[in-house]
Amino acid sequence: MKIDRLLAEHQLLVTTAESCTGGLVASALVDIPGISDYFKEGYITYAPEAKEKRYWEYCRRPFPIMVS
Repeated sequence: MKIDRLLAEHQLLVTTAESCTGGLVASALVDIPGISDYFKEGYITYAPEAKEKRYWEYCRRPFPIMVS
């Protein structure tokens, strides 16, 4: 199943937070026609202090997130 159909079926949105991948996940997503309906934003944060500043709030939330 294509990811855009999966996202539509489950009414999900995507935001990426990448580090070592340097934006490769976001790049792959934006190659999909119509993905802007589901892919809302992406962040590339490499330095440890920048990650802590940017993502600390998200890491304290009660739901799981995927971190690369």
